[in-house]
Amino acid sequence: MKKANLIFNAILFVAIVYLFVLTFFFPTRFGIEDSGPAIFPRFALIGLSILLLIDTISTIRKNGNIPLFTQEEKKKLVRFMLLLATIFVFVLLLGKINFIILSLISLFIVSTIFKLKWMTSVMTSVVLTLFIYFVFVEGLNIVL
Repeated sequence: MKKANLIFNAILFVAIVYLFVLTFFFPTRFGIEDSGPAIFPRFALIGLSILLLIDTISTIRKNGNIPLFTQEEKKKLVRFMLLLATIFVFVLLLGKINFIILSLISLFIVSTIFKLKWMTSVMTSVVLTLFIYFVFVEGLNIVL
């Protein structure tokens, strides 16, 4: 996990720098840049970068030849990737296939990824699909 933690920290640090640069483009009142909408995100990003630096230093100081992922972590990683792929395909097909059919199929796949029993997966996907559909269509007047 040492390598994975260092890689994640590096990616997160790049994201922090990018977001910090974006705060300089927030709109300000009358050109005054004292305390505008960017002050809190800047403080939060600075605090996050300090915590990231502390985590990186403590990770480097740890020694040992621990494998990158254990067998259990590999299984969880595969399930997580399947979940992300299901969500990605759901978003891609959202306007092309009827919402109810697409939601039933994708929720059933997600339920099986999380190793629910077959009948529980069917019931969960049907109930959640109908609930979401009626909340959006009947309650919020949003066509799905």
